[in-house]
Amino acid sequence: LDLTLADSVVPVLILRTRWAPPGLKIYRHRLPHAMLTLDLAYTLEVEAMSERSNMWEPILERFRGGFQVERECPEDESRTKITISGRDEMLLNLKPSILRRVSWFVPRFLTGLTFEQDLVVTSSDAETADVSKYRVVNLCNQTLELEFKSCHRAGLTTQIDPTGSTWGLLDKWVVSPYFASALVVRLPGGESSLPLSLEHDGAVAIPNSGMVAELLSP
Repeated sequence: LDLTLADSVVPVLILRTRWAPPGLKIYRHRLPHAMLTLDLAYTLEVEAMSERSNMWEPILERFRGGFQVERECPEDESRTKITISGRDEMLLNLKPSILRRVSWFVPRFLTGLTFEQDLVVTSSDAETADVSKYRVVNLCNQTLELEFKSCHRAGLTTQIDPTGSTWGLLDKWVVSPYFASALVVRLPGGESSLPLSLEHDGAVAIPNSGMVAELLSP
């Protein structure tokens, strides 16, 4: 089982678990009383996507463990015993960048599962929300046009006037419902740059301007 959690269009965490041979074992006894035992050996590993190298890095190294459930049914009562055991040392790789990203992402993922609205950003409050993911600054003295590449809709464009040090928000173009994966930059009516991926850091030249568009992660 591979479970991947993604932030917008970018995968953040992946959890991999496997049943280890011989798989699930089931034992059932009737004497001296009814007893059912489920015994399962498994492997578990967790990886996070590195913002710098754009490669998976381990958080939890591959770990072998066991899961056992015993249910006994004497005459007048029933008892259940659950045992989770480890068969290897548990090795964790903790880096500040990974911890920062996980601490930002996991609470929002859990909020979505519980349908709480405390951290939900709507279009009406997106301009002031501190939880905005994608921001833009235009440090030149010309208006730039951004076109977002999405498999859900074509022609997603917006113009960014010079902003100085004040940033603007791009979440409504990048995240739901469009889930853009890249953008191109150009002077209004001019030639478009090469695609700039929104999944990792990068830079492209803006044609006929002498300027560069760059994507940086925190």
